[in-house]
Amino acid sequence: MPARSVARLMALFVFSLGASSGVAFAQKTSIEDGASSPQSPAEIATRFGLAGTWSDDCNRPPAQDHIYLVFTVRNGKLFIDRDYGNHKDIANNQVVAAKAGPNGTLEVTTYYGSLNPPQTRRNVLEFANGRQRPLVSQNVDTGEYSIKDGKLSNGAPAPWITRCR
Repeated sequence: MPARSVARLMALFVFSLGASSGVAFAQKTSIEDGASSPQSPAEIATRFGLAGTWSDDCNRPPAQDHIYLVFTVRNGKLFIDRDYGNHKDIANNQVVAAKAGPNGTLEVTTYYGSLNPPQTRRNVLEFANGRQRPLVSQNVDTGEYSIKDGKLSNGAPAPWITRCR
């Protein structure tokens, strides 16, 4: 597989999977984002247009080496599901905090309860021209970065992904 493809898949994997040991989050249901009243992560994500299915290539079907990320609201809470084509990971991957950041960015903290051990990750997303990409992906517990300043740990740029549906 070409190095560029590996880097793109790695960023999608890092973004969707997370990598930290479990932190007991007080399940935040409202976060200030500069508005006069607190909003839930689902409300903030909806305002940013995050809900839906995202991929770096919507013309390719989902597969083990081409994961689709599905941001979905269930019971008023925002979740990140993963579609691998032959199976879907519809699990307890809940966005527990979200807030608007500078320059139109969105910071989301996701608790990946489906992993063993559970993991928590902070991502800062950049939006442009109907696409998004992670500028930061940080392990909440260790402080380690897998994406920083829009670059993967190997120096390659984090990929842009587009809403497929």
